[in-house]
Amino acid sequence: MLGREDDKIVGNKLREYLLSLLPEDIGILKEIKDRALREGVPLLMEETARFLEVLVRLKKPQRILEAGTGIGYSSILMCKALEGNVRIDTIESNFDSASEAKNNIKKAGYEQHIHVIVGDVIDVFSNLQGQYDMIFMDAAKSLYKEALPLCTRLLKEEGLLISDNVLFKGMISDLEVDVKKHRTIIRSMREYLDLLCHEGTYATSLIPLGDGVAVSLKNKENR
Repeated sequence: MLGREDDKIVGNKLREYLLSLLPEDIGILKEIKDRALREGVPLLMEETARFLEVLVRLKKPQRILEAGTGIGYSSILMCKALEGNVRIDTIESNFDSASEAKNNIKKAGYEQHIHVIVGDVIDVFSNLQGQYDMIFMDAAKSLYKEALPLCTRLLKEEGLLISDNVLFKGMISDLEVDVKKHRTIIRSMREYLDLLCHEGTYATSLIPLGDGVAVSLKNKENR
């Protein structure tokens, strides 16, 4: 989520300095960010957004699957970074957010490149056909582990699986957190990361950026 609240992963002073180096959004991306800041709408953190932009420009995926559209910021960011040379299927469970995302995507001129699907992530993943060059997981953290085998089916060999918010404000390292309601999510996310790092399907790097990003490359079957 966009914001400059206390950072439990990178110190606040260091984060402020790093953010000061980032270029400002312009156009529709700036409009979306300004609304998010003004109204408290969840949005990709600034440093994570820049990292995602670099990844898609390096990978140049032709097909991207996104879980968690929000109001369209990240899908527009990725499409813009690839100059529209991409097809993005993005899933959002909240009807109002999906509707606003569609409007923002139309404003950006990317309605022919970005397809918003309204529905439950697991249900949609289960029914999708074909494979993707890249999958961006930015949905509810409780879904990540359940979605992983579906991601594996939908991702091409040597495709990228990018998982956002995997360090959960730094609480991922502590199962004895005071807030009882977070324990199940933390345990599930730890199991998800363990599968990514040790199960053998992926080569994974965990990066303490934003709220934590896992970058996973799907291995070739004969590796």
